[in-house]
Amino acid sequence: MQISGILLAAGESVRMGEPKALLKVNDDTVIRLLTKEYVSSKLAELIIVINPTLKGVYNVLAEFSEKPQVKIIENKDFKKGMFSSVKAGINASSFDIILLGLVDNPLIKKDMLDYLIENYIEGEILIPVYKGKKGHPVVFPGFVKRDILEADYEKTTLQDIFMKNSERIRLLKSIDESVIIDMDYKEDYERVKELWKK
Repeated sequence: MQISGILLAAGESVRMGEPKALLKVNDDTVIRLLTKEYVSSKLAELIIVINPTLKGVYNVLAEFSEKPQVKIIENKDFKKGMFSSVKAGINASSFDIILLGLVDNPLIKKDMLDYLIENYIEGEILIPVYKGKKGHPVVFPGFVKRDILEADYEKTTLQDIFMKNSERIRLLKSIDESVIIDMDYKEDYERVKELWKK
């Protein structure tokens, strides 16, 4: 079973005030730290979706540019929301099963990714849960991928697609809190830096 990883980093980071992907944690950028974790996991490939204004990512991720399993793509429709980036990533994916992660979850590690991959059962939508709260990354099969590609991204959200297939959802108890640690505001970023030290 081969799984395509998609890492969304195309948001405008309006609430943060600067690109989340290029924020520094432990003397490295969030996007590079996450890419290292995703690439070292059991994923067959990784598609990183950025917006065209985030040119600095190419320099930061230069070491991965020669790896055939890593693709950096630009979502020119990024202003139309996250679902447009999901579609862009899926369009570039090689495999039916998708693991979808967010740059907003900067503490995700290889072990968490492999835990999701190893516990995935074909045909289901797998969502990690920590202390009752749903998080990311999520894993979903080919029929969800097709639903996403057929949907109008200006009128649809990923939540809409999941609810349409709600009987296929399985919640997986997470092994750590990283799946629900979001980084939207400056105070979130400060907390992430403190958690990283631990």
